[in-house]
Amino acid sequence: MGIIVLIGSTGSGKSTLCNVLAGRRHNDHLCPVSEVFADAFDTTSNTIQCDDKVITMVNTPGFDDPSGNDTTNISNMVTVLKALGHIDILLVVINGQTPRLETSNIAMLLVFKAMFGDQFLKNTIFEITRWGYDQRSTKIRGRSKESEEQCLEQLNERLEALKLKPVGSKSVPGVFIDSLYNNSNEHELTMFNNERGKLLAHLEQSISLTCKDFTAVEIDGIKAQVAVVKHVAKLRLYADELERNIVLEKEAALMAVVRAAQEEERRRKEEEARLIAEELARQAAEVARIEEARRRAEEEARDLAEQYRIEEWARAEKAETTDRKATLVELLL
Repeated sequence: MGIIVLIGSTGSGKSTLCNVLAGRRHNDHLCPVSEVFADAFDTTSNTIQCDDKVITMVNTPGFDDPSGNDTTNISNMVTVLKALGHIDILLVVINGQTPRLETSNIAMLLVFKAMFGDQFLKNTIFEITRWGYDQRSTKIRGRSKESEEQCLEQLNERLEALKLKPVGSKSVPGVFIDSLYNNSNEHELTMFNNERGKLLAHLEQSISLTCKDFTAVEIDGIKAQVAVVKHVAKLRLYADELERNIVLEKEAALMAVVRAAQEEERRRKEEEARLIAEELARQAAEVARIEEARRRAEEEARDLAEQYRIEEWARAEKAETTDRKATLVELLL
């Protein structure tokens, strides 16, 4: 009988995975999900039939239990594992929508390293949930250039950075079992069976890790490690928040400078436009003045021409009158 221990943050899909591997509905009460059952925050053990294999699934609560009762959770988990005697697979369940090692995962991995030593990684496998193989999900990952290989590579790099995995050692493998697959879709069903088959193959090839009888001192040491990890995580969150605030303040200051520059540029352009408008108005007034002078000159020219025509007519009329008088005088003589 194989034993698989599932670890992961609350809501990552551990209970859902247990249910579908048992051939049940994803929200079956066999492995109660945390959103529905309060006892989902306890370490539970369920024996299921998966194909021709009998498997015991150990579902752990994770160290982000809202009750904050890590000490009790660790003690309960150790009790359950001691009763089982050994484990075959440590399945690290990670939400594929945000595929990263969270504080709960890191703390639990440290617990298992303390329990089984460095060799625990040989029995460790990543399970990436919510990694849908429907057409829409596949297209979205394609556009963002996400792949199974890239996801596992990043998780292994994180293990090395945390010194949970020696640099250059064999990578921790992974499976991408979509617990919410559509069993009426041939492709989704095929991918579900393929990824489930990979998990069963790892289980078949694994060498069991013996759960030793932990002393109270060792358990206290594990609890202390978890407390340190969670405290460091809180400090990191605080530092990240400070960094985000600094970035936001810098962005706000930069935007203020940009807005001031934009306002200055707007005023400069408005002033340029005003000066251009004034110059155009001056030029238009000058053109109107010249046009008016031309019009008056033309009128004066017409008046002079008319006056000249009248004077010419008067001279011609006078000359004609003189000629007639002269002719009349000649006739009289």
